[in-house]
Amino acid sequence: MAVVTDIVDHFQWRDVIVIFIDDDHGRNGVAALGDKLAEKHSKISYKAALRPDELTTDEINDALFKVALMESKVIFLHVTLHYGLQVLQLAQLHEMMGSGYVWIATDWLSTILDSDPSLSTSAAMNDIQGVITLRMYTPESKKQKKFHF
Repeated sequence: MAVVTDIVDHFQWRDVIVIFIDDDHGRNGVAALGDKLAEKHSKISYKAALRPDELTTDEINDALFKVALMESKVIFLHVTLHYGLQVLQLAQLHEMMGSGYVWIATDWLSTILDSDPSLSTSAAMNDIQGVITLRMYTPESKKQKKFHF
């Protein structure tokens, strides 16, 4: 969450909206982000919690509608692989991916990009254009080289 906070601080955004899966992982991530943002004099202005056990297209649409009404257009997407592309696809449908919006996704998106080569040729690629995502970095080492080869 420190890297996300650094991005937010760099562009001098002060309010961030969070869309997250309402489970332990999601809530803990949002709490950590809130703490880091506070250190840089920024804040989470709205939290849209998505229930993982009952998540429907209607629930995602409702959350996106509420997000669209907010003043801040910096949106942090902290969800799982399963729901991330669906949220972005619906956001694209509601014209929430263009100018005036900033989308930052956790490493679920880079994981999909790294593991699904068919994504680059699919319509889903259009839905993720312009989204900032994070990737875990592992410095080169002898152990890493042995693992790769």
